[in-house]
Parts: sequence; C-alpha cells; structure tokens
Amino acid sequence: MKNIKLYSALALSLVAVSAVTTVASAESTKSSVELVADTGVGGTKILPTIPENLGTDLPDTIYPTGKKPDLTDPAILMNKAVTTNADYPNEVIPGYAGDLYFSLIPKEFNFGSHKVSAANQQTGMTYKQESAAPFAGKQAVEVHDGRITDNDWHVEADLGALPTIKGASITFTNTKVNTEYTGGAIKLGNGHTLAATTNTFTLTENGGAKNFLSAGAQSKGDNAAYWNAMDDVEISIPAGSLKVGTHTADVTWTLTNTPEK
Repeated sequence: MKNIKLYSALALSLVAVSAVTTVASAESTKSSVELVADTGVGGTKILPTIPENLGTDLPDTIYPTGKKPDLTDPAILMNKAVTTNADYPNEVIPGYAGDLYFSLIPKEFNFGSHKVSAANQQTGMTYKQESAAPFAGKQAVEVHDGRITDNDWHVEADLGALPTIKGASITFTNTKVNTEYTGGAIKLGNGHTLAATTNTFTLTENGGAKNFLSAGAQSKGDNAAYWNAMDDVEISIPAGSLKVGTHTADVTWTLTNTPEK
C-alpha cells in the first residue's frame, strides 16, 4: 500500500484591535524663564583681560598687592580705574559683565626729555615713546561689550591743544586688533592709513577727533587694539614750533554706541 502523507499549512493572522481612548482629564503647568541684563545692582563685576590673549585674566603681578582686587569691596567703583604698578602701561577699569565700557586705556604717552638747538628748530623733530623700564604688558585700548543686543559701536581719539607747540602730532604704527569671540567684526577705524605691511594713525594737536576702532554688531566680550612695542608711538614737532619746557596734552578716547561714519 502506498503511504500518502498530506501536509497542511497553518495560516495565522494577528490583527491589532484599536482601543477607543477617552481622556479622563487634562491639566497644564506654566513654564517660564526671565532674562535680566547682567548690570547694575547685583550684576557680575569683571576685570579686563590680556589684550593679545583675550579671555585670559591679567596677571596678578601688575597689582601692588600681588593679587587681583576684590570686586566685592564697596570701595571699588565700576568704570573707575583700580591701582596698578607703575610699569603696567594701562588703566585697569572694572565694570559689569552686561555693559558697554572702556576696560583698558593707556595711562600716558611719554616721549622723554631731549636737548634741542637752533638746528633742531630748523628741521623739526620726532621722538619715540620711551620708558625707564620695560612695560609689564602691552599698551592697549580695550572695550568690553556684554550686551545681548546687536548694536555697533566705535572709538574715536582726539589730541588736545599743546599750549605752546602748534602743529605737533602723535602717530601710532603697527596697531593690532583682537576680539574675544569668533565672528566679532572688530577692525581699525577709517582714521587709519593702511599699508601692506604696516598701518598708521595720526592725531594732530587740536585737530579734532578721528575714528580709531570700529566694531560690528557681533563684537562682543572683550575687544582690543594694542601696540607690540612702546616705540610704535611717536610725537612729531614741526620746524619753528620747538619751545623749551615741559609740554602736555590729553588724548581723549570716546566710545560711542553707533557705527562709525
């Protein structure tokens, strides 16, 4: 007898049964966040940073006590210079993290003491900045912009009148710029004469303000213009204008919350 085997296939279908969902209750929880400008009463107080290495604290050694000033001390005022050693060339100005302000400006431009004669009077003279000891740091103009708003700003410089010397000028060469954050649009102002290897910025006594530094809306945090050497700054006195005596005038730096013109 022949054996015949039959194989039967089993088919199984599984179908999900959708349940009817009925919401029994729905409630909500309010979520919120408040953003406040970091300035004024209770604001974070900060010091400037190294111009050529922005974001890095200035060394403790520039202060007479050998350590940074305690910004919680009520005697230390915001936007007022703190005491530094004589060989540090800039005023160190604390401020609020959320403000726009000067954080460093040069203390002085000292062009020394020089003997002059009739021959010098005929030609005029140029003297480079000098110092009795090397500077403990680079001379700089530094601006902190901690605002979250997109506002341009610029810095102007103006050399006041020298009472007895007319037509004198101060020239800055080899000015470098730096900005703390990638994307910052810091650049030399249009008062500079730019060249392939150097640049110059000249202020004439009593000649009015010129654009020194220009910033875009994203030039936030610390932004600096600085000089690598003290003799990158020099004074020129034209022929016929030399006078015996000590002559002083102020260079006024003005920070304006608008683009340069």
